Amino acid sequence: MYYFNENITANEMAILVIRVTSRLGIPKSLIGYKYLCEGLILIAANIDLIYNATNEFYPAIAEMNGVSSNSVQKGLSKVIAAVWASPSEEMKQIFAGYGICENSRPPKTIEFIASVYAYIILERKK
Repeated sequence: MYYFNENITANEMAILVIRVTSRLGIPKSLIGYKYLCEGLILIAANIDLIYNATNEFYPAIAEMNGVSSNSVQKGLSKVIAAVWASPSEEMKQIFAGYGICENSRPPKTIEFIASVYAYIILERKK
């Protein structure tokens, strides 16, 4: 399977996701890390999922893991909160427009995922 016109196979996308999330300092110890990786791969296969998070995106990840959509959303929120609390330099670059600092609000889950996905695609083109 290929993703968009990027000619990325499923295995290549999985490797990119793991490599980039690691560089960004996303804690692998949080259950939301798995949801994030799966979500990024799902979005690569079907970008329209990003536009319907509540009815399609979260349920798709939940079904893959045998949990509720609410659990997926909470897990992803915990990952974002952890990253936002102590962002890596690369994470600061991705979210420069959000003004990462102690008093700024973290991005919404879908904003975060869309930004990380865009970063993955840009990294691949380097």
